[in-house]
Amino acid sequence: MGYDTHVCLVSAQPLPNLIPILHRDLRPRRVVLLVSDDMQQRARTLGEILPQWGLAVESRPVSHTDGDAVRKAVEAILAERKGERVVLNVTGGTKIMALAAYEAFRAAGQPVFYVDTDSDEIRFLWEGPVLPMANVVDTTTYLRGYGYKITEVRGSVPDAWTVAARTMGAQVGRWREALLALNACCEGVAKHKLATPRPVEYSAGMGEVLSLLERHGLVRVEVARGRRYLRFPGPEELGFIRGGWLEVYVYDLVRRMEGALEPLMGVKCLSARGVTNELDVVFTFRNRLFIVECKSGKWKHNKGMPYKLDAVREKVGGLFGRVMYVSVDRVSDLEYLRAQEWKMQVVQGEEIAALPDILQAWTGAGRRGEG
Repeated sequence: MGYDTHVCLVSAQPLPNLIPILHRDLRPRRVVLLVSDDMQQRARTLGEILPQWGLAVESRPVSHTDGDAVRKAVEAILAERKGERVVLNVTGGTKIMALAAYEAFRAAGQPVFYVDTDSDEIRFLWEGPVLPMANVVDTTTYLRGYGYKITEVRGSVPDAWTVAARTMGAQVGRWREALLALNACCEGVAKHKLATPRPVEYSAGMGEVLSLLERHGLVRVEVARGRRYLRFPGPEELGFIRGGWLEVYVYDLVRRMEGALEPLMGVKCLSARGVTNELDVVFTFRNRLFIVECKSGKWKHNKGMPYKLDAVREKVGGLFGRVMYVSVDRVSDLEYLRAQEWKMQVVQGEEIAALPDILQAWTGAGRRGEG
């Protein structure tokens, strides 16, 4: 069913443009973007992304308020491509732009479709199939579509560390207080030559946690004057124990999820204006961006997190972004309610052990659609 040319009304949200272009059943040879004045930057971004799939891209300026001018511009495109299979994606643009473009295509007997993101379907308006959306937009493409360039990604960790993180995540219910105490104990370690300045208090679960970490070469327990101190082999091990283990745990779960595209950990991405955002774990699933923020310390050090995450979701994820907050400590009732009101997923304390199932429900795994 492939087409020679896609004609697209450029939208502030790039997914309705990208998904059908990259869909294996609709993929064209070239793309014509109809661009209003306020969408010039978005069109430039799409013009940088699409050629990597071997697509020729051109832009045509149109008015977002002059329907007659839009109709004439579309008629000119159709006349230039007489004999080709041309299709219109009418999802984006203003209502005036969409109606005018639709009228021109309808008069020419050429197909028109729109992207229904609620049902995950591509629907033709009079004749044609209903197609499930393809799972095609990976993390890098999604972020680029919103004007962000990835500048740094945390590399893989040793397998032994991943095994340790899996155990810690599964045992948060029993080890929560010990993990919080361990996080606090690690504060200030960098100034003391990778050794804890204060002795470790062996509260419930601490012995088990430290035994696990020692077995995997992440820490060494040293005794001085009858007190136990921790010494770390290097700054990477310190970072893992101080909280990196939770990111590794979440990342490991995501990368084993069927359908999750390009999961990344420890991401820094730069906006077109030079603003850097840091994302603990990020991935796409059925063309939506999922961001997971991980916190392994006391909640009092992370007050106001819903505000921060809402800003990150709006800037980086756009209309289709989703955010989850994973915290070893329990959040305050007020901030939990605020997160719920803003449709953020909160996973806290002992709930972390159930994260594999929670991730499946959160992403909508199992919903119909093309994989």
